[in-house]
Amino acid sequence: MIAGVIGYALFREKFGTFFVVSAWIFVLMVWLMFFMDTYCDYDLGDRGCSREVYGKLRGCWQHARRKRDAVWAAFGRHNPGTLIRLTWSNRTPEPGRRIDERAGGPRVRRPEPDEVERQPSKAAEQQGLYGLSMWVFTAVSAVAAVVALFMPT
Repeated sequence: MIAGVIGYALFREKFGTFFVVSAWIFVLMVWLMFFMDTYCDYDLGDRGCSREVYGKLRGCWQHARRKRDAVWAAFGRHNPGTLIRLTWSNRTPEPGRRIDERAGGPRVRRPEPDEVERQPSKAAEQQGLYGLSMWVFTAVSAVAAVVALFMPT
């Protein structure tokens, strides 16, 4: 907060009030999203995850992937990271296998895509919308700061 007041005092005359305020909002939002010391807060039903993370959009080692997927779902898209996601790194079996089966074991019938609905929970949707709104607000403030540089004073 102190840095914002000092920045306002130093740069207001040179760049204008609109630019300084927009740039300060952009810096604040980037700090909130990626650098602020906070908690994961992924919804666990009765409470949020209490593991420490840096940034409201980041999740702990267990929930980071779900939080990113929720932000992309709020945008109406699938996470492009799923195309290069290493599936052998998670500890869940591939669909259609049980945990105790070996690779050569009998296959279990896979459910058809229509049988399984992969809808995110209401809490995941809300967290995704929250993350998306942070991205949009940051982008708008960045654009406003750039536009303010070229506005006549």
